[in-house]
Amino acid sequence: MDRDLAKIILHATHRSGRELADLVPFIKAHCDEADYQRLSTAVATVLHDLDATVQQPIYREHPELEREIEDRVERFGRMF
Repeated sequence: MDRDLAKIILHATHRSGRELADLVPFIKAHCDEADYQRLSTAVATVLHDLDATVQQPIYREHPELEREIEDRVERFGRMF
């Protein structure tokens, strides 16, 4: 995969993952316990699958991107 394309995909998946993760406290505050358990488990599953099936294959192909992104997040608090 082209490196620039990989960066665009990683950006989208990280942004989507962050938005999904941010839903968990909102769900906890506004749903009953059963809905919270069901929805938070679903969010965790989606985040895992996104990492395992999209992000990790890209990082295996472009290992330098993982460190580059980690450095940027550490420096600026965000990926892009």
